[in-house]
Amino acid sequence: DAIIALDGELAGVPRRRIASAIFGENLVAEDWDGGVNSYKQRTKRLVDKGLSLMRYGYKKLLR
Repeated sequence: DAIIALDGELAGVPRRRIASAIFGENLVAEDWDGGVNSYKQRTKRLVDKGLSLMRYGYKKLLR
């Protein structure tokens, strides 16, 4: 999911659309901005994880 989120982010897709693609439109509509476990925050964490993998983490996968 982190790679999907990263691909969307790098393509300029709005994070809400990224979240809908990963979690489903209905769930995102119900809890987009509901706090620390909202889909907005989950998507942010996925994008951050994807960025980390892109920058550094891929080296761990190659070992």
